[in-house]
Amino acid sequence: MANSIPAFNEHGTLRTTLQSADRYLACQDYLSEIIVIDDGSQVSLVGEICPSHTPIRFIRYKRNQGKGYAVRCGVESARGRYSCYMDADHSVAITHLPAFLEQLDHGYDLVIGSRFLPNSLIVNKRPLIRRCSSRVFRGLIHTLVMARLTDSQCGFKCFRSEIGKRVFDVQHTRRYGFDVEILARAQEQGLRILELPVVWNNNERTSKVQIVPDSIWTAIEVFRIALHVAFRRLLRFPKLVITHGQRCGNGGHPGRRLPTLRLVALELSKLAVVLLFAVWLGIALSLMSDTNRREHISYPESVYLTPLSLSE
Repeated sequence: MANSIPAFNEHGTLRTTLQSADRYLACQDYLSEIIVIDDGSQVSLVGEICPSHTPIRFIRYKRNQGKGYAVRCGVESARGRYSCYMDADHSVAITHLPAFLEQLDHGYDLVIGSRFLPNSLIVNKRPLIRRCSSRVFRGLIHTLVMARLTDSQCGFKCFRSEIGKRVFDVQHTRRYGFDVEILARAQEQGLRILELPVVWNNNERTSKVQIVPDSIWTAIEVFRIALHVAFRRLLRFPKLVITHGQRCGNGGHPGRRLPTLRLVALELSKLAVVLLFAVWLGIALSLMSDTNRREHISYPESVYLTPLSLSE
């Protein structure tokens, strides 16, 4: 069992999270490891690593690449049957893990936390501006990318390791929109996804989200993902029509073509909405071209900082 924790300038917060994770994992009857990915923090987070019973691997690169890049780095280096990632501020406690692993044992490929299910609980509500931006973001995702999931951005997700490596291997989004791309690709591949309610403890003091620049970048990423999804669905259109007709009970009857026309109109409308924002996105990208020119950094070697097993 591998637990990836992406972190950026999480001094003080990361140590508390690692201590909580170690206390929990040390009591379990399965082997596990914690992978900390330092996403180019201004001062290395290696000092936050404390002695633990659970093996901890520390991965660091010099320049900040984004949360999506950090999570991909952790998932691709993970070992074991299952893999998960969680936020460095421990907003969703690791004690949720048994319910998630149980559903993976029952055959689901990805089990993700949701803050918006009936039994979910949000402790310390976010400021009004963040709640509004979150609703706009969810509306964009439901309209342009996927409509069946209530919360793509909750920072607690578990999956089979081979599934995670396969999905993250084709990931291109490096920042906060990476969850949307991963879930969209998982749905395209026909993977079984389940949402579970979580208790989410919001802490504005430890949040690294900058509402204006991060909202712009996330919107750019969502529109780009929607564009790719629409193109891929149109390229697979004959198969989609057949599948859609079977689900609607058409049976290929020539006199009932309305569902097919609706399907075409839906995909074309999504594509049109994305293209309407192309100029605006181009301007935003040009203003932030310095970030866009970042050189590719290969994944660094991992460094073990704690024993590999409890017996050592």
